[in-house]
Amino acid sequence: MAGSTAQGGVIHFYGQIVEPACDVSTQSTPVEMNCPQNGSVPGRTYSSKALMSGNVKNAQIASVKVQYLDKQKKLAVMNIEYN
Repeated sequence: MAGSTAQGGVIHFYGQIVEPACDVSTQSTPVEMNCPQNGSVPGRTYSSKALMSGNVKNAQIASVKVQYLDKQKKLAVMNIEYN
């Protein structure tokens, strides 16, 4: 059947989110992140410099990116990507 192409089909995905997302407190610096792991909630704090450089050590977090919206660096968007 070389050269034949599929005209349609169905792909099924199965799975679940096994742990909730991290709770992030951004009210002050450093930023506090509480990430549930295996039933416990270890908290860690990160400086603005660590977040801006993407230097976040956490097994659940693939990357953290911070983008400031103003020149005074008072307003920012934090994008957290999970493993």
